Amino acid sequence: MFAEDLDVFFADMGKPVVWAPSGGAEQTTMGLVDAPDVFALSEHLVVANVAELTYPAGKLVGLDEDDFIQVGSVRYRVRQIPRRVDDGELMKVLISEA
Repeated sequence: MFAEDLDVFFADMGKPVVWAPSGGAEQTTMGLVDAPDVFALSEHLVVANVAELTYPAGKLVGLDEDDFIQVGSVRYRVRQIPRRVDDGELMKVLISEA
């Protein structure tokens, strides 16, 4: 997906992500949060309350559904198991503000 170094990309564009697993050492990385969407369905306005976090594969190893992470100054709950995307160099996970 990227010919460039992902660490450089996330350093320029990302925010710090911190995860403190129970019984384990704190893990940190840089990630991008895609904010929830707002869209119209016929006459109704729908707001999705789930955001998506993208981060480099190999980081936040063991992150799981219902864990909590800190992105910048905002605390989020993980809503699903992280998944690899595209060429496998990136992970995506749905999150919502805690």
